[in-house]
Amino acid sequence: MITLSAVFLIFIGTLGFSIFYIISLQPAALSSRIGDKAYKICGFLRMIAMVFEMAAIAGYILFVFGDKLNYAILKDNEMIIRIAGAAVTGLTVGFTLYSAKVAGWEAAVPNKESNLYGGIYNYMRHPQTLGEMLSWFGIAMILNSLTLLVYSIIWIPLFYSYTVLEDNDLALRFGDEYTEYSKRVGAFRRKKSR
Repeated sequence: MITLSAVFLIFIGTLGFSIFYIISLQPAALSSRIGDKAYKICGFLRMIAMVFEMAAIAGYILFVFGDKLNYAILKDNEMIIRIAGAAVTGLTVGFTLYSAKVAGWEAAVPNKESNLYGGIYNYMRHPQTLGEMLSWFGIAMILNSLTLLVYSIIWIPLFYSYTVLEDNDLALRFGDEYTEYSKRVGAFRRKKSR
């Protein structure tokens, strides 16, 4: 029963997060249909997405208490994998929070008046996405769950698709300035100068 509840939370969390987050990433496109209130709506939807993400995390934690489907990454010396997972999680969550600090409120609530930011964003367009995407692997390692580690692979194409949608909306929002920026700065790393 615990395993089934955990799988349900992970599935609903992943699905709900994806749906609400995808919509929240497109305020400029939505504003062309409903006006400037789109930005406030997208901020609200982003908060709902975060609730679903927390449900997925709760599902990860609950999963390890189940009696089915959970396999350990390491059976002996499991503390090694848990410490490595804590290090990965600490680094990725710290990286995400630092990136969010640089972005300001725009990270949580899109704002039509916002400008492109500097700092870490001079080196990659989506540092928050990179940190968040990789943090799932750290969480699975802390929980010493091979099953969750394998499941965490699903977050890579999901987060990548989020960046594509967000890039499209930012290009619509900022125009040529964003197009030039994206030519110079890669999604997850700085492009080599030619």
